[in-house]
Amino acid sequence: MARRITWRQIHINVQTVWALPPSFAEDVLGGLSKENIARLYVLEWMNPFTCLKYIYVPIKEDNGHVYLMVVSMEEQTIYHMDSSPDGARINDRQWYSISYVNSPNYTESWDIKGITPPHQGSQGNDSVLWVLQWMAMDFSFQPNVHGLMNDNVVRMKTTLTLLLGSHSELRKNLETRAEVYYQTQLHPVADK
Repeated sequence: MARRITWRQIHINVQTVWALPPSFAEDVLGGLSKENIARLYVLEWMNPFTCLKYIYVPIKEDNGHVYLMVVSMEEQTIYHMDSSPDGARINDRQWYSISYVNSPNYTESWDIKGITPPHQGSQGNDSVLWVLQWMAMDFSFQPNVHGLMNDNVVRMKTTLTLLLGSHSELRKNLETRAEVYYQTQLHPVADK
């Protein structure tokens, strides 16, 4: 999802979002030097945008739980978006979110706000799906919009977005095959 957002942002008129891959958070937390972080991420993921509004950073824990940090440049706020606000872990997760930004200009004066979706009683770990749904907001980020999540719909929309997006090398092939299937299987031309 981060690659799709980054590709899209590069190809639109007003670029406003950086979407970083989960490896960014792993490298920062793992203590990789700022020079190495810059070498790995700046050219590919952090294009210089004059109107940068949001930075999306998915963060994956060792237990598989994923949450999202959204840095709002305009609001000077760090949003900690978490589908499982475990009381024992929430302070650690918010501290990690602040440490990724790693600058006194941000951490001393910026607000951090925890955002939790309504509990749906879903089975298993749906944190990845919540992060995908939140990242799909792209440049129209709204921290107070949650609604209910349908796991299958998020999976299908994400798959279609990735496969049929302008960035996808598979797009033309899929469109051609769909047209052939439509013409030959769904609406075959009757022999005269």
